[in-house]
Amino acid sequence: MAVSEQPATEAMPALEQLAHDQRARPVTDTAELRADGWSADEELEQFLADWRASRDASLS
Repeated sequence: MAVSEQPATEAMPALEQLAHDQRARPVTDTAELRADGWSADEELEQFLADWRASRDASLS
């Protein structure tokens, strides 16, 4: 792989160009950002319990 001699600011496209190329659009409704990662409340509660146990174990 070749290494570019250009400064990083010149080698990377501008944010505006990337947004244009990817046809990105502004978020107009925050509900668009919502993701349903848990199919049931019990799954979320189990995950949080496991996470807390792991965190607590690493603190001891």
